[in-house]
Amino acid sequence: MGTGVRALILETNAHLSTTMSAFPRTASYSYPMRLTVINTVGVFLASWLLHGPLRHPERMRARLLLLTGTLGGLTSYSALVTEGHLAAQHGLTSLVALVALSASLAALAAIGGRLAAVRRIVTA
Repeated sequence: MGTGVRALILETNAHLSTTMSAFPRTASYSYPMRLTVINTVGVFLASWLLHGPLRHPERMRARLLLLTGTLGGLTSYSALVTEGHLAAQHGLTSLVALVALSASLAALAAIGGRLAAVRRIVTA
């Protein structure tokens, strides 16, 4: 499900990356900034669910469905690496740095999701 949602988001607004991109691009390649947003939000949600509502072992089926199946497919490190490789092939080294920044944002989102879940548990 998550992979389908990601593909739908990336394809539905594909024209935005060529008409509104503030990042370097070539005639044949433009970095889909939506991928950074998708990964960051998805990782935050997965971390929050894992450390919050789905932290109990009896919720294992929900964890598998929501975390592994849905959010795991939505967030895609392989898609991010592919975009970095395509940017490098097109000589867009500044976008390779953007891909690295995107991975860093996802890591921070994981930390933020955990902190948000733990904070909610402590105050509840």
